[in-house]
Amino acid sequence: MKSYLRFLSRNKLYTAIMAVGLSVSMALVIIMSCYVWQSMKVNRHFPDQDRMYTISLDGTLMSNSSIAQVMEDSFAEIESSTVVISSAFQVGEIDGHSFEYTPYTIVENDFFDMFPMDFVYGDEDVLDDMNNAIITRSLAEELGGEKLIGSKLSINGRLVLNIAAVIEDLDDTIFENDRIIANLSHPYFKDYNRNMYGGATGVNAIIKVRKGTDVEELLTKMEKVYESGIPQEYRSDNYLDLTRLDEIYTSDMNDGGHTGFKKGNPDLMYAFSIIVVFLLVSAVFNYINLSSALGGKRVKEMAGRMIHGESRNGIFVRNIKESAVFVTICTTAALLIAYACLPSVNRLIESPIVIKLGFSEGNVIFYLMVIMMTSVICGAVPALLATKFKPAEVFKGEYRYRNKRIFSKIFIVLQSTIAVIITAVTITFGCQIKHMMDMPLNADTEELFICRTFSSGFENILRELPYIEEIGRANGRPGYSHGTLGFPDSENNNNMISLNIMRCDSTAFELFGLKPVKSYNTTSPHGAWLTESTMKILRIDPENPVFPEQGVWALEDMEIAGIIEDIPFSSALNLDPDACGVVLVSPMESEEDYIVRLSDTSPENIRELIRICEEEQTRANGHTFSHIKSGYYPDLCREGYDSMKKQFTMVSIFMVIAIMLSALGQIAMSTYYTHEREKETGIRKVFGATMKSESIRNIWKYMLYSLMACAIGIPVAVLIAERYLETFVYRMSLKPWIFIVATASMLAVSLLSVLWQTLRAARTNPAEVLKKE
Repeated sequence: MKSYLRFLSRNKLYTAIMAVGLSVSMALVIIMSCYVWQSMKVNRHFPDQDRMYTISLDGTLMSNSSIAQVMEDSFAEIESSTVVISSAFQVGEIDGHSFEYTPYTIVENDFFDMFPMDFVYGDEDVLDDMNNAIITRSLAEELGGEKLIGSKLSINGRLVLNIAAVIEDLDDTIFENDRIIANLSHPYFKDYNRNMYGGATGVNAIIKVRKGTDVEELLTKMEKVYESGIPQEYRSDNYLDLTRLDEIYTSDMNDGGHTGFKKGNPDLMYAFSIIVVFLLVSAVFNYINLSSALGGKRVKEMAGRMIHGESRNGIFVRNIKESAVFVTICTTAALLIAYACLPSVNRLIESPIVIKLGFSEGNVIFYLMVIMMTSVICGAVPALLATKFKPAEVFKGEYRYRNKRIFSKIFIVLQSTIAVIITAVTITFGCQIKHMMDMPLNADTEELFICRTFSSGFENILRELPYIEEIGRANGRPGYSHGTLGFPDSENNNNMISLNIMRCDSTAFELFGLKPVKSYNTTSPHGAWLTESTMKILRIDPENPVFPEQGVWALEDMEIAGIIEDIPFSSALNLDPDACGVVLVSPMESEEDYIVRLSDTSPENIRELIRICEEEQTRANGHTFSHIKSGYYPDLCREGYDSMKKQFTMVSIFMVIAIMLSALGQIAMSTYYTHEREKETGIRKVFGATMKSESIRNIWKYMLYSLMACAIGIPVAVLIAERYLETFVYRMSLKPWIFIVATASMLAVSLLSVLWQTLRAARTNPAEVLKKE
C-alpha cells in the first residue's frame, strides 16, 4: 500500500483528476439517488399502504368528510377508514406568537390508528379530547419546545385549542407539511363539507380494505351505494374511484395544489434516474481509463513482484485493495460534498420531500455495498492488465509495444457520448422553458401592474400616484383564471367540459387588450365574452348565441356579449388543450384585484407600488399574506416558472459535470499517450515531419473519437428530447441547431483538452527523446 500511495504522490495530475472526477460525480449521484429513493418511498413506512385507498370523486383525489364512514358501515371488506383535511387559517396565535395564513391539518381521532407517528411529547390519545391540538417538532422548537405543552392555540380569533402533544414533522409522508393538527369532531368544523355527494378542496377520505379484497368488485358495489342517492344531474360513469395511497405521490390525478396531498414530479425523478446512471458510468469509466494508464507506469513494479514470488492472483487482489482504498476516500469526500450541497440542492429542486442523507445502519450498509461494488468494477480492468503479461516481456519493453489501448479508446468514446447526450437534452430543457415563458397571452401585459389587496378604498390611494394612468378591477387575468366550472357535454354525458372563468369590469377589459371578433352588444361590453374555441366546444351558433340548456347554471342570467380571440387561462405549465373559457364583464364591487396601467414602469416605481400594496394589506388585515402577491404583470407571469428554472439549473450542473469528466479523461489520456508516443514522434520528425503535421495528426485522432461519440450520442439525444417534449401540452418543435451546438461543444472541449499536450509533444527535440532510449 505504501508503494501505491508513493506512486500516486509522484503522479499528482492523474491522481487529482481521478479524485476530483470520482468525488464530485459520486456526490451528485448520492444526492440524486437519495431524491429518487425518498420520492419512491414516500409514505411507505406506514404499514399496509398497499391496502389503503383514497376515495376519489369526479376525477380528482378530493371527496368529503362523510363518505368514508358511510362506505365502512356498508361493506365488510373495508377494515377501517379516516378523513384528512388540509386547510388554513388567516390569523393564528400560540403563546404570544402570531401567524399569517398558516396551513393546518384536520383529522379524525382515529387517524393515528392508520398512520402511526413518532411523538416527541404526549401520544395519539390526546385527540380523544376534541379541544386538544398537536404541533410538529419544528414549530415547537421554533417557539420554545416542551414548555408549549398546555399553551393555547388561537385560530382566526374564534377557535381556541390546547396544545397537548408534539410529533415529528410530516416530511416523509404524503400529507402536506402542516405544523398543526386539529380534531375534526370539534364543533368549529361541524359544517366542514358534510355533503356526501360533493367534493371539496383538501378533503380526503381514506379506507383500508381487508387482505384478499377484490378492489374492482368493491368499487362496483360502492358506486351502486353512492349513485343510489346522488342527484341525477351529477351522475357520470366515472364519478367514483379508488386510488391506492402508495401511488398518489406521482399520480396524474394529484395536482398538488388542492388535493391536500404532496405532489411529486415523476418526470424529474425519471430524468434524474437517467442522469445518475450516466454520471456514475462516466465516472467509473474515467477512473478505469486513468487507473489503467497509470498501471502502464507501474507494470515494472508488478513484474518485479511476480519475479520475487507474488502470484498473479495476489497482484489482482492487491489492485482491488488499492482501488477500494481510493474509492473509499473519494466516497467519503463525496458524502461531505453532498452534505454541504444539500441545502442549495433542496432550494433548487423545491421538492415537497426534503432530500436528506441517511446514516442509519441500513444506509451505512448501502454505502459500504456501493464502495465494494465500485471498487471491484474500477479495479478489475487495471488488475487484469497488470497480470496480463509475463515479467520477461515487461523488462524487454514489449508491454508498451503490444498494448493497443483499445479499451481506453472505447471508454473515451463512451464518456464523450454521455456528455453530448446530456448537453443536447439540457439545451432542449432550457429552450422549452423559454418557449413556455414566451407563450403569447394574446393580451396586453407590458404596462400593467396587478394590485392584490382586496380593499375597496385602495383606489383613492392609487389615484394619488403620479405614474398611475388607468385603474380597473378584475378577478383572474389572461394566464390565470378566477376558477372553473365543470359540466357534462350535451352530446356525451360521460365527457366533462371544463369552463374557465375570468371576471373584470369594462376598464380592465380594455386594459387587458382583449380582442373582440364579434360583438352582440354595441353599446356596452357588459356580459359574457366567449373565446372562439369556447364557441366551438360548447357548439354555440354565432348567429344565435345562447348558452347550452344544461350545465352552465352559474351563467344562466348572463347574456353573451360577444366573441374574443383565444387567450390562455393558465400558464403553459398547466395548459389544458380541451379547456375553454369565458370573460364575464360587469361592474366589480369587492374582493377583486386592481388592474393598473403605469405611465412609467421604472424599477423604482414597481418597488414602491409593491410596498404600498403590502402596507394596505397590513392595514386592512393586520398582516400581509405571503401567498397573495402584487406585482408587475410580466414579472408575475415569469414567477410561475421559477421552480422549473431552478430544476434547469440543477440539470445544467449535471451537464457541466459530464463535460468536465469527459475533458478530464481526455486531458489525462492525452498526457499519457503523448508520453508513450515520444519516440514515435521523434523518429517521424527525423524523417521530415514538421511540428504542424505531427500536431494535426495527433489531434485528429482525438477529434475522431469525439466525432464517433457525436454520431452515437446525437440520435439517442433526439429520442430522449422528443420523449421529454411530449410531456408538455405547449411545446416547441425540436430544433436542429440544438444538436449542432451540442456537437460543436463536444468537439471544442476535445480540442482544448488535448491541444496543450499535443503541441508540447510536437515541439520536443528528437535528439533529446532518442537519447532516452
